[in-house]
Amino acid sequence: MQAPDLESRIARRLQEHAAQQQQRRQDAAAECRERQLQRQRFQRLGQKLLGDLIVPRLHQLERHFENATVQTNAGADLIQAECRFQHSERFPATARLTFACHPDTSMTHWTLTYDLDVLPLFLSFVRHDERVVDLEALDAEDLGQWLNDKIMHCVDVCLQVEANDRYSVGELVIDPVCGTRFDRRLAAATCELHGATYYFVSESNCRSFTETPERYQPLAKGGRS
Repeated sequence: MQAPDLESRIARRLQEHAAQQQQRRQDAAAECRERQLQRQRFQRLGQKLLGDLIVPRLHQLERHFENATVQTNAGADLIQAECRFQHSERFPATARLTFACHPDTSMTHWTLTYDLDVLPLFLSFVRHDERVVDLEALDAEDLGQWLNDKIMHCVDVCLQVEANDRYSVGELVIDPVCGTRFDRRLAAATCELHGATYYFVSESNCRSFTETPERYQPLAKGGRS
């Protein structure tokens, strides 16, 4: 014999479950709207961070290096700006300085990262650093100093690349007059002879060579290109 209230109990349980499911759908939709608003806020504040603090500084850096170019990328979950250094006679390596802003999974906190990559890698330097940033209550002075310090570290690394012999193996020549081996980019003078270029640490050495080149022929083989 069936209990007289069983059918009504089943019906109530199904109604309760349907109401719970509807509430879950409403909660999920509300969370989705909130995340979309957070993502829009992140993009707005992140682009302001790029435009006000990061990109102007990278352009200042760019103006001092003819092989440097600045690029930006503003996506839904990533705000990024970078300065790329192409291989050149002055800078015998490739490098990339990147500042990027990432939100956490809750979209309530942001992390600003610094990365510096140099290829080939013959130096020891700070390649990565990061800090938590409150984009809605930004301390522009403090963050600006942090950015300045990172950019100056990049400048120091670039200068080390220029001075490091491991990057300039193909650039080393010998002054045919004094026998000094040096980076040809530092030559004080050059001269052309029989289709070859010779490099000198001083103008007086260059004059001595042009006056009597036959005197320095044994050494000249290592100083021409």
